[in-house]
Amino acid sequence: MGNLFLSYARDDRPVADRLGVALEAAGHRVWWDRQLSGGSQFSTAIEQELDRADHVLVLWSRDAVQSPWVRDEAAYARDAGKLIPLTLDGGPSPLGFRQFHTVDASNWVNGSNPGLPDGLEQALGTAPAADASERPKQRVQFCRTSDGVTLAYSKVGSGTPLLKSANWLNHLEYEWGNPLWRHWIDEFSECHTLVRYDERCNGMSDWDAPTLSFSLLVEDLLTVADAAGLQQFDLLAISQGCPVAVAFAVRYPERVRRLVMINGFAAGWAHSRDPEQRAQWDALATLARTGWGKDNAVFRQTFTNLFFPEATAQQSAWWNELQKLSASPKNAERLMRLFGEIDVGDLLPQVRAPTLVLHCQNDQLVPLEAGRLMASRIPDAQFVALDSHNHLVLQNEPAWLRLVAEVTAFLCDQP
Repeated sequence: MGNLFLSYARDDRPVADRLGVALEAAGHRVWWDRQLSGGSQFSTAIEQELDRADHVLVLWSRDAVQSPWVRDEAAYARDAGKLIPLTLDGGPSPLGFRQFHTVDASNWVNGSNPGLPDGLEQALGTAPAADASERPKQRVQFCRTSDGVTLAYSKVGSGTPLLKSANWLNHLEYEWGNPLWRHWIDEFSECHTLVRYDERCNGMSDWDAPTLSFSLLVEDLLTVADAAGLQQFDLLAISQGCPVAVAFAVRYPERVRRLVMINGFAAGWAHSRDPEQRAQWDALATLARTGWGKDNAVFRQTFTNLFFPEATAQQSAWWNELQKLSASPKNAERLMRLFGEIDVGDLLPQVRAPTLVLHCQNDQLVPLEAGRLMASRIPDAQFVALDSHNHLVLQNEPAWLRLVAEVTAFLCDQP
């Protein structure tokens, strides 16, 4: 018999206790947090038991879907191939987990059967019930720009087309399995055909592009849209992908149905009124030439701390590796200086697509005021402040649930 971990919402504790007893009676070794002594070792103990478990039983319910703890444990189990989901009330699993077979335990919950819910024994006997192979496949393709640069792009999912503009830094293959990006990909490919791409000079696209300019970044977006066969689409932008999206929406208004921008800005660091801030970024760009590609991640950690001030050591390591794989030292500096020179402030009032702007309140990389400014200057734009310190919202944050809810409602709202 295997080692089992029970993940559940606090309000579902009586059901979890009942299931745990039934599983132990069936010969399984079961761990759930009634065995915790509390105190500062809470998170450490959970991580240890998750690693030790053969299977993780996630008890989905209305309360569990809203629990960042349960979603974080479920994401770990999914990525590790250990997930066995159950529904306690017959409701659907949250987006990102619906591709997995779910044991319906609602009749068992409402009955008095001392045994196990129907189908659970079979799931335990064939687990992991949801193999990683069941995740929709990413299809990476290549297209060529008018100036001869090869761009890599991918399509995954089905539904209304959603094109994500490139940002700092991208790598289609590495992001696919990276826990810092995976929840974004899974969430927005659930009900959309999600198209992503690596911009010139980084990721799987040409690193040797002779020319790099803001105008070319906008045209690269058009090249990808045409290659993917997208006539009109929703446009998702994060960080410096936002000014590119703004310029594209103004230049090609007939192509953009709706525009979503997250933690973005209209003007880069070179336009800052703070001379110390300009000097700091100029020094970082210069240092990128020598510090970026080294095996020692001390230099890249400087950027990681700005993106994720509350990251765990493992999350920092993932982001450090992504940056190293995504660009050469030379291109890291080129891109950094280009992003600093961007200024689309005059274009904001010309955006005609319905627009949603979201920004983390304590973003250490791009201040909240930058998002407010964009929203205030785009006609009829909606603005949402998210309770997070991170530049890229992590799956275990409450802010992620708010972000998903706001973006889903906005994109599903018919014009």
